[in-house]
Amino acid sequence: MPVLLCAVSMFGLGLGCGESGGTAGSGGTAGSGGTGGAGGSAAPVITKVQWNWADPCEPTTSALTVTVFATDDDTEELSLTYSGSVSDCTPDPFRENFSVVSILACQPLDSEVRYSGTVTVSDPEDNSDTVEFGFFHCESDEVCEGGDPCG
Repeated sequence: MPVLLCAVSMFGLGLGCGESGGTAGSGGTAGSGGTGGAGGSAAPVITKVQWNWADPCEPTTSALTVTVFATDDDTEELSLTYSGSVSDCTPDPFRENFSVVSILACQPLDSEVRYSGTVTVSDPEDNSDTVEFGFFHCESDEVCEGGDPCG
């Protein structure tokens, strides 16, 4: 009588089964264990984005510092990759030289025109978090997780 033999992989969610096919007294070959699924990894989380204009900020001032704070439960801080852009500012996008802090040169805009910014933090497993924010010339401020106001 055939016997169903199963093996469970210890490295993932895998299950393999095989049917024994021998005569009485000889056992069949067990099936091979299944392939383990990819273990999920934690995504980085942007906890805060701050932007500060050079002090004192004048209508012709163009130096803007963007600082990003992020965490990742399963990735070392130095392995995170930062990228983003701010409208009317260079470099755009600020990938190559951007890390936790980036200093941008921005064109002064009319006080009624908003700058818009986006930052993304990625880990080596291709997980990422993105925050969008907007502000006016000479307006230094910050947003927290999800792009919501801090406070």
